[in-house]
Amino acid sequence: LFRSPDGKIWPYQPGSPIQTTAIDLIYARPGSGKSVLSNALNLALCLMGGLKRLPRVSIVDIGPSSSGLISLLKEALPPEQRHLAAYHRMRMTEEYSINPFDTQLGCRYAAPAERAFLVNFITLLATPVGKDAPYDGLSDMVGLVVDEAYKSTADDANPHIYTMTTDPEIDAILQDMGFVSDSKTSWWEVVDALFIAGFVQDAMRAQRYAMPLISDLASICRTGAVEDLYGKITTPTGESLIAAFARMISSSIREYPVLSRYTKFDISGARVVSLDLDEVAKAGGAQSDRQTAVMYMLARYVLTKEFYLNVGSIAHAPDAYRSYHESRVADAQEDPKRLVFDEFHRTSKALAVRNQVVEDMREGRKWRVQVALLSQSIDDFDSIMVDFATSIFVMDAGPEQAIQKTQKTFGLSQSAVLALRNYVRGPGEGGATMLGQFATKKGTTTQLITLTLGPIELWAFSTTTEDYILRNKLYDRLGPVEA
Repeated sequence: LFRSPDGKIWPYQPGSPIQTTAIDLIYARPGSGKSVLSNALNLALCLMGGLKRLPRVSIVDIGPSSSGLISLLKEALPPEQRHLAAYHRMRMTEEYSINPFDTQLGCRYAAPAERAFLVNFITLLATPVGKDAPYDGLSDMVGLVVDEAYKSTADDANPHIYTMTTDPEIDAILQDMGFVSDSKTSWWEVVDALFIAGFVQDAMRAQRYAMPLISDLASICRTGAVEDLYGKITTPTGESLIAAFARMISSSIREYPVLSRYTKFDISGARVVSLDLDEVAKAGGAQSDRQTAVMYMLARYVLTKEFYLNVGSIAHAPDAYRSYHESRVADAQEDPKRLVFDEFHRTSKALAVRNQVVEDMREGRKWRVQVALLSQSIDDFDSIMVDFATSIFVMDAGPEQAIQKTQKTFGLSQSAVLALRNYVRGPGEGGATMLGQFATKKGTTTQLITLTLGPIELWAFSTTTEDYILRNKLYDRLGPVEA
């Protein structure tokens, strides 16, 4: 609930049906209340009427801005459902390893959307540091290499062999089931046996060991199918395209330990998730820009894995898994979903990430996906992102040149510019007054609105360092509810 300058209630619904799409841009200088507004909008979506379960809210964060929202939701849920809200601070360590080759349960091959992401992601890894584009022919070759990787681990090729002691919990369940294995038993056979016996979560865990790894690509790119088509292409460095690809993939595995192993970092059970990339997405030179791009892409992949499920996603699923996936597809199509990128200026040099975000904006409507971008200046958003936006929140007018740019970009009237100049100065005792522009099916509305939160929300959502430190100390000492 916002309010207008004369005190009237001004309700706003994220993902409202009177808007064609739900694409939010929130911008202002640091300390102007962007993260607090974003937390309030995310909470509003979770509390929306008519929901059967929590919506899917995925937040890519830099710093702990959304940790307060997660703890607020966690403590409001009954104990057996507290896993539905999760905050994780990503680190470049083995426990956070993620294998982008993971597929939906039982599927030996990636769904079309998953394959498209994989090709983009691996092409990014195989693009020379400091360059915006890969070598000619490389992205086509990556598509073939990805297909060959899945073929190599399918049941009728060389599936990964089940090895006891890899996962003692799975070993124990198989023993209780009376499952008999031999030297040729594959992980896929283990997955199928666990699923049929009703151990769905354990089947998911077992499936991780059946998947190809990025580290396999350095050898797969040298197989006959790839050599025949791409063996004679040379790069500007004088080496063959295949040799350059193998070298850059090997380098990526060395640089990013989280990509070199089977998935250990699992958030599949959570519905409202924040990934804090502060430790792994640094600003700086070309190498830092590359790492930021890789980690943003990886975070987006992990967080949206359940967003784009449809009938096409399960076309390759074995018959035994069909009814399981059909119910998941029905739920995914029904649930509102929201993807939030905080500190979006960090992606300024990450072309692959920005292209992926534009794709999410284009496709969001048919998947019920809302996209929200938060940053410090209108210049941090590409012009096409501004064109797609249906809700704009200007939290701080900024200097005169910023006001002029906002007026020109959004075609603000003189009265809107005066309101921006005189009233939009960040949060104060009376709340945070902002200028909102909303594109609806009946036209565009520009409104001066104020966000006033109650003490519990304000306390939970505050992102100033002093409040965050004090809040965490009190949470540890008293527990979140009492604090």
